[in-house]
Amino acid sequence: RFKGLSCEQEAALASAPELLPQKGIAVTVVKKESLPDGATVLYGSPKNTPVFQIKFCMADNPANSDQETLPPVKVVPSQCAASAAAGRPCSCGHICFLGYNYRDRYPSRWDATLKLVVAACGAIPEENSNPDLYLPAPPPKPCP
Repeated sequence: RFKGLSCEQEAALASAPELLPQKGIAVTVVKKESLPDGATVLYGSPKNTPVFQIKFCMADNPANSDQETLPPVKVVPSQCAASAAAGRPCSCGHICFLGYNYRDRYPSRWDATLKLVVAACGAIPEENSNPDLYLPAPPPKPCP
């Protein structure tokens, strides 16, 4: 059902509702075309999405020296192997967006979805499964 997720994330979202209601102006969406490469749309219409996930990776700054340590730099996930080969392994995580304002007085499908998205976004990326954060990651295993 979802593309680009690990088996752990798919399992977390297995009980997610098929549809989420648009309640007036309570839902904020983002245009799909504005999302970066590799973003995973969890819910959406043909042009917009109120729930998505972006994989974010960073590595040591190549300009670091013995005298100065600079902030890490963003690395496109597909370039993590090249970064690791250069001696700067990636550390990855997820940025998730859920565009609902939660003004309902009673629990709804949105509340259940929030819990599920938090579980999915909290999953440790496969790249981080090695204590040395060495990439490239092994090919993903098929989900049961």
